[in-house]
Amino acid sequence: MLTATAPEQLSVLYLSDETAWLDSMADLIARGDVGELDFDNLREYLTDMAIRDRREVLSRLIVLIAHHLKWEFQPSCRKNGWRLTIAEQRRELAQILESKALRKHAEKCLA
Repeated sequence: MLTATAPEQLSVLYLSDETAWLDSMADLIARGDVGELDFDNLREYLTDMAIRDRREVLSRLIVLIAHHLKWEFQPSCRKNGWRLTIAEQRRELAQILESKALRKHAEKCLA
């Protein structure tokens, strides 16, 4: 972790070692030094995380629905892999959708 948290150092750290940058952000917050946070990169990082999470929900829903449709409408072609994929997508979505915000996103996608 950085001992000096000059904004320039944090920006360099964000580009070179994202995990160390995250540790530094968490440390600054824990110490109450919110004025030292790398706000520009923190905003970018959080926005990217939200986009990634929503994209994952949509992708898993697409895979789940596609395999369900194959299973239902192509019974002569049923494969164990389809069943396993359906189970895996259900399991992963159950964990992801514990987040109320992501659950609402999933509901919007299904509407």
